[in-house]
Amino acid sequence: MEHVKVHYKKINPGTDYLQRQAHQLNVNDERFAVDICEPIYQQLFFRQKNAYWMFAEAIKLHGLTADQSYFSRGLDYIDLAVHTAETLMQGMLNRSGEPIVVTHQSQQLSLPYWQLNKRIGWLDWSNYLCQAISRRAHSSVDLLMKFTPQMAAEYTSEPREYTAFYVRYLQGMLDPAADHDALQQEFTEVHAREFHLRFRAALAPFYCLAKEDEAGFEAAILHGSKIHRAYVKKVSNKMDMDPLGFYPPQLIAAASLAYDRHGWRLQHKNDYLPEWWIYNTFTAPELAEKG
Repeated sequence: MEHVKVHYKKINPGTDYLQRQAHQLNVNDERFAVDICEPIYQQLFFRQKNAYWMFAEAIKLHGLTADQSYFSRGLDYIDLAVHTAETLMQGMLNRSGEPIVVTHQSQQLSLPYWQLNKRIGWLDWSNYLCQAISRRAHSSVDLLMKFTPQMAAEYTSEPREYTAFYVRYLQGMLDPAADHDALQQEFTEVHAREFHLRFRAALAPFYCLAKEDEAGFEAAILHGSKIHRAYVKKVSNKMDMDPLGFYPPQLIAAASLAYDRHGWRLQHKNDYLPEWWIYNTFTAPELAEKG
């Protein structure tokens, strides 16, 4: 069976390393317990990123120590990441011209009206949506799907045509009633050259999923994982230690949807697509399964 191995794996860490990483989790737990204050959107943005980072760190510590509590903490962090993304999206979707009050964790938070929040763009939205899909956070998915191609064009300093199309394409591939072939044709003929190869490879499984092409999906998810690995392992791309490098949201979401909708299981081993995640068990893997 083919095996897509992770680009970096810590082996035989010393006690000092484990203590430093555990301390980092504890420090972030204290930060996450503090109420959000001004500047609100900036703090929410970084809380979301840090929560996903701590998720990856906790799962890594579980793999290094077999301590089940780290796995449980990891799930708490991914839930916080999804919840914070939902809070951000509530603010982005607000077109009233007035602040809105939302609940974030246990805090009543007044989100200022900010029509052009360029800190959060089309790729952030994609990451948020795919994290929610793979965590099976259906209410968050419903909210995030209200983001529009027009908003993507507003919230970017990049060419508006392809950022808006990216949102329209991904939303269309997730919609069983959409014209998937027309979207794919437009992507291939007009926009594909504007996207980096890793983005094209990460989108390909969604088309195969929409077409219910299991063989094509297996090939696309395998190819996408190899392209992802080749990209993130290059230090110059600054993603070799990034949690998005270890846990690519788009590929995980596609594999999760394939399982949820059709019961498809991967025909290869893939370190970037943990089985406990894509097959919706969210239980810690047995020691014998680590390698």
